[in-house]
Amino acid sequence: MIMSVIQCKAVVIGDKAVGKTSILNCLLGYPIPFSKRYSMTKGVSISSRSLKVSKYRDEIIEIHFYDFSGRISLYGSLMKSLWKNDISMVIGVLDVTREDSFQNLLNLIGDFTRQANNRKESIAGIILGNKCDLIEQRMVSSEDITQSAKKLRMGYFDCSARENIGVEEAFNHLARTWFETKTA
Repeated sequence: MIMSVIQCKAVVIGDKAVGKTSILNCLLGYPIPFSKRYSMTKGVSISSRSLKVSKYRDEIIEIHFYDFSGRISLYGSLMKSLWKNDISMVIGVLDVTREDSFQNLLNLIGDFTRQANNRKESIAGIILGNKCDLIEQRMVSSEDITQSAKKLRMGYFDCSARENIGVEEAFNHLARTWFETKTA
């Protein structure tokens, strides 16, 4: 049986310190357990992961993740050039304990949508509400995020990189959604 591998690129966006890199580390399987030692991403970090998208077919999606620093003012031009041409998926990450990270993410996704609007290829997207394990500190409700995600035609998942909650499920959903639109 021959496996078919489809490659695509995904941007991971959001404010600094919302957990973008930690979520990717969780998805990629390292470090386990969650590392409290962390250095912020400078510029862009690129990683990849292969996901099987169907129980019935032999397609595998190899996703190349472009994990951008939360310092958008410094790397915005690079991000915008990727958005215009090469991106198949967008992963927006917010910290549910910080209201400003939600508003900033919505603005960033709005910029992305305007940049990518003239593309023929559809773009799949999800919003991840990271740090859902910090229940007492939560400032952004799942309902508010879900409502915004629906308006943007994106999926929404609560997750926790620290506790490894919801990460795998979210990325499997994203891969399946993108694959279904690509092969429709």
